[in-house]
Amino acid sequence: QNPFFARVAHDIDGALRGSSHNLIIASSEEAETQERELLDSLYALNLRGVIVAPAASEGSAHLHRLVAEGYPLVVIDRVVPGLGCDTVSVDNAGGAREAVAYLIAQGHRRIGVIHDDSRLITAQERLAGYRSALLESGLPVDPTLMAVSQSTVQHAIDATIRLFSRRERPTALFTLDSLMTTGALLALRSMGLRVPQDVSLVGFDDFDFATFTDPQITVVSQPVGQIGALAVQLLMERIAGHDGPPRQTRFPTKLIVRGSVTRA
Repeated sequence: QNPFFARVAHDIDGALRGSSHNLIIASSEEAETQERELLDSLYALNLRGVIVAPAASEGSAHLHRLVAEGYPLVVIDRVVPGLGCDTVSVDNAGGAREAVAYLIAQGHRRIGVIHDDSRLITAQERLAGYRSALLESGLPVDPTLMAVSQSTVQHAIDATIRLFSRRERPTALFTLDSLMTTGALLALRSMGLRVPQDVSLVGFDDFDFATFTDPQITVVSQPVGQIGALAVQLLMERIAGHDGPPRQTRFPTKLIVRGSVTRA
């Protein structure tokens, strides 16, 4: 459902064309138990290798077992500490820090955040980047400016309404993925709040809807077009017998400034 993973899956499929390998897609729906059951089923099919976006950043005994058995495995988007396999990710903390620093440079001091308090390492890193930018600028990390939301449009709508129904609402808002950005934008419109006249908005992840709106949304863009292709390359090398040490690639992000931010 997330446009980011839809694009990555499309690119993986494209990178496998012309080879003797085909793609099988399964969704964990961000549930570690479901992820473990899916991987057990796929492992029983004698697949040549697996590319996984882990549902949790801790534990993951089933992934450690695959690595211990020498099974070709590449982890994308979410790094699992201590998991000795090839990984492809982005600088989540750095991208979030740059986005919030940009809002601060535009004069904003009450910067809200819609975040996911799950075990996903990407959410943790992006929230850490938000906190870091505030602290580096001498601003407090105010819990009243933070609202928890699952990574769905509807949950983000609810979280945004809660946040902006408070007496002292934010002048700017940072959201941690494209589904949250969409939900936040819909919620602000439903409350009669204009972007950017009443609220400046920056989201993590670029997506089509971000350029279809008026104004277009300022975003932290990931090099999504490179992630799937590199994951396939690393996996195919492991399948071919490469037994070198784990390779970690972390791509930089890019802040794309559009029209959703104005000076406070």
